Amino acid sequence: MSRLAYCHFCDDVRIEIGNKTSLMGIYGGELLVPAMPTILPRLAVVTFVRTPFDRPMTTLAFEIREGAAVLARHEMSPAELDAGQNSMLDRDLGADRPKSFSIGANAFLQPLAIERPMVIDALVICDGEELSAGKLFIRLMEPSEASPAA
Repeated sequence: MSRLAYCHFCDDVRIEIGNKTSLMGIYGGELLVPAMPTILPRLAVVTFVRTPFDRPMTTLAFEIREGAAVLARHEMSPAELDAGQNSMLDRDLGADRPKSFSIGANAFLQPLAIERPMVIDALVICDGEELSAGKLFIRLMEPSEASPAA
């Protein structure tokens, strides 16, 4: 099993009672705006990397880019990374032990100025390997795509 990175682009992330995370306004790969330029008050990016138990990570960073520009970056410290991995590896789950585990991070771009069509790319850099977790294509809404007035 190799490593896998994935993400969700949404309007907001809320931490709920009981250690639940709620994602609000999830985008399906494309964000349509009615006009450009425009300002999006917030864009949240929830990114994960999954790795096999027998291949623990030694370095880990999450990046959000638009072209060559880095919009957000979170690099986990070695202590933070070790603590997260060891808490999973030390669990005695017997035969129910999973074959892999995930580590994630949330990034908030607020506000996000949209001057032109763009592509937001979520990346994971793990042990020197760059993994694409997903892309959000932002473009101008065509008149035929506008929702009908209520």
